[in-house]
Amino acid sequence: GLVEIFDSSARNGSLGNQHYYRPYNAMLAYCFGENFDFVVLLWVSPTDMFGEADDRKATGFVQLVVFVDVDQRPVLFLDLKDDSHVGFPAKRKAADVRMRKRYNDLLYDCPIPKLHGLSVLGTHMRVYCRDKADGIVRPSSVP
Repeated sequence: GLVEIFDSSARNGSLGNQHYYRPYNAMLAYCFGENFDFVVLLWVSPTDMFGEADDRKATGFVQLVVFVDVDQRPVLFLDLKDDSHVGFPAKRKAADVRMRKRYNDLLYDCPIPKLHGLSVLGTHMRVYCRDKADGIVRPSSVP
């Protein structure tokens, strides 16, 4: 099952973030089901390219995966980092700040009322949501 895929990927993973592509792809395909048409894009946002140098230094390489509908509009995004970031509060805080900035790049084109984002540090995940109506990102910021 899915747990075995994650375990195998972690044991055999020497590619940084990339060793989690397979298990997260399997998980999301299962969650969406075969009747949902979506495309997976690896994406570099303007936030990544033109953000503060200190932010880039603190967070390292950022892997953003955007799931888009058939019209190329974002319906979900996933910010993926490897396990090495889990034990450092400053890196978790940086991931939280980065997730909130992502909405500035993606929310306008989102065709649905709420855009969800997943911040993944290895096998640890935090789920975010921003409602287009009120503009508030939930949950609240990491202290």
